[in-house]
Amino acid sequence: MEYVCANCGWEGPKAKLGKSLTLLGVKDEFCPTCGKEDFLVNDTELEEIVFHQTTGEGTCLLLRPLNNPTNS
Repeated sequence: MEYVCANCGWEGPKAKLGKSLTLLGVKDEFCPTCGKEDFLVNDTELEEIVFHQTTGEGTCLLLRPLNNPTNS
């Protein structure tokens, strides 16, 4: 399965992702170019993101302005 980094644009197979072991023994996978893990998406996720952006589905509308003093 191919992965794409939304941060730096790296593309490649899962086998090329960087891996580190956490204290709990779980492997964290990250981009081998920029080191970010939160920006990795696979082909399926990327297709869904592009679909939603082109169709306008899933757009966020604010219920209140961001500068509203009641927002915290």
